[in-house]
Order: sequence, then structure tokens, then C-alpha cells
Amino acid sequence: MSDILVIDDDPAVYDILRMYLERSGMRLSWAADGCEGAKQALASAPDLVIVDVMLPDIDGYEVCRRIRAARDVPIMMLTCLDRSADAVVGLEMGADDYVRKPFSPREVEARVKAILRRSADSPSVEEDPCRRMGFSESDGGQVVLGDLRIDCSTRDVTVGGAHMHLTPKEFGILCLMAAHPRVVFTRQEILDQVWGHTHDDIGIHTVDTHVKRLRSKLSDHGCKECTIESVWGMGYRLAVRV
Repeated sequence: MSDILVIDDDPAVYDILRMYLERSGMRLSWAADGCEGAKQALASAPDLVIVDVMLPDIDGYEVCRRIRAARDVPIMMLTCLDRSADAVVGLEMGADDYVRKPFSPREVEARVKAILRRSADSPSVEEDPCRRMGFSESDGGQVVLGDLRIDCSTRDVTVGGAHMHLTPKEFGILCLMAAHPRVVFTRQEILDQVWGHTHDDIGIHTVDTHVKRLRSKLSDHGCKECTIESVWGMGYRLAVRV
């Protein structure tokens, strides 16, 4: 049974979603504001989060940012705003889908099922990220590039001996680039290798959000010998200066 967390200050929205999704065998929980919703998402690890953009405290974009900083749970955003720019912001913040209000409950039900199906069917980076990203058996599941060390057996990443926390997708991107330093990867190639599927409705610029966070974490931990570079018109590469 899939667990769905709905974050919306309108109880009527929760009621209609619960009616349609529970009949499909899903289990729903509800938070009426963004701060509480983000806490629930991090504490209970639902299979999908549905979050409204307009909330009484923090907005849905901030909720998405907080969740994405720690987890890769699928996120669907709801909004009354009728501007394509708002959809772009949501997708760039890491949302997997975007639905405008008033919505068709049947459409949301279908989209939820599609997201959960993709999540279940996607080849899992978490299961064996090193082998999937190109590490050989001879390296013992580890790679050392200057002060950056990746240990796939423990999923531990350190910079100068200090632990660096990464989400599963950030870890997958780093593994991919560390296995092929100085090689340029397009956004689509990163999606294919790390997410394991190429559906357009994921939003290819979701890659930018994850790379931006990974780059920031490397910088914050003082990693000077390995940096992620943007290659204009192409994608990203791990620059190694050792």
C-alpha cells in the first residue's frame, strides 16, 4: 500500500483526494501548513507528497526545497496560479509533476499512479550505485579524487575526512561523475543514468536543481580539488585538479 502525504490548507481538497486515491488502495495523511507538512514528509517517508503552492506559512516551493534537501520522495505540486512560469519554478525546485486547480480528481489519480509506477519500475541507484555508475570491482567500491573520497559499500562521502550528507540522487550524480572525471554529461544522460527513466514530465531541469545543491555542498565542505563545472550548451562535468 502506497502512503501519500497531502499538504494543503483546504480540507476539501484533502477530502476529494482521499476519496479517489483510497479507493485505489492508497493510504493518505494530511498536513494543513507547510512547516508541519515538511516535518511529516521527513519523519514518515511517504511514497509521494502532494503539496499546494499557496500555503498559510511557507509556500509549496519552500516545502519542496526542504524535502529535496534530505529525501528524493516524488513530489506533485498543486496551484491556482495560471502561469507557465510557476510550473517551471516548481519543476526546477525538484517537483516531479505540476497540476493546476481546479483539477480533475481522475486526472490527479492517474498522474499519482503514473508517478508511483515510475518510482517502482525505475532501476534503483540506491541498490548498487557504484556498479551502475561505472566503478570496477578492482577499486573495492571506493574512489579517491584528491580530498574527495566515495565509499559505495557504506555510501559514505567525505571531503578531507569530514562526512558530507547527500540525498540518494545527489549521491548517484556524484558517483556517475567521479567514475568518469572530466567527461561531460548532458542533462538527459544524467536522467537516464541516475533516475533510470526519461519521461518528459519529470522535468529535465530537475537535474539542474540537484547539481546546484551538490555543487554547493562540495563548496561548503571545502572541496577544492573536485568541482562540478557547467559546460555551456552541453551539460556538466567533474573537474579534477590533482
